[in-house]
Amino acid sequence: MFGRPRSRFSGVCRRMRHSTLLIYGSGSVVSVGAKSVDTAQQDYDAIVSEAREHNVPVRPQELKLVNIAATSAVPTRVNFQEFYEKNKHVRMLYEPDMMRGIMLYLDCGAVMLHHTGKFNIVGCKSLQDVERTVLLVRELV
Repeated sequence: MFGRPRSRFSGVCRRMRHSTLLIYGSGSVVSVGAKSVDTAQQDYDAIVSEAREHNVPVRPQELKLVNIAATSAVPTRVNFQEFYEKNKHVRMLYEPDMMRGIMLYLDCGAVMLHHTGKFNIVGCKSLQDVERTVLLVRELV
């Protein structure tokens, strides 16, 4: 093993119906894997009611979106060399020796574009940001 050993996770992982909830000692709850805000809210409400059944004092708060991850695709394969030359005005990272894709750093979030035309989006704060990023990537390709 290299470097310092990993510290253990200081919370509880609870698998719910639509997502996994990470519950920290500070009281904050993180929903991972929910497909929509509504399903995340349902799982959050379920864990709050379960805590109340066990007489755990809780103060439910409004959900706040911090990071949305999404996937999409363009209907064509992407030639990275041509894409890189055509879109030099966009902040991107293209290192063919290191990874098989191009990282695009946009205002709305970061995009990992694959040669198959599929791409992953992370770092968006709203669904409108995701939609705007998808349109922007399709425009660039």
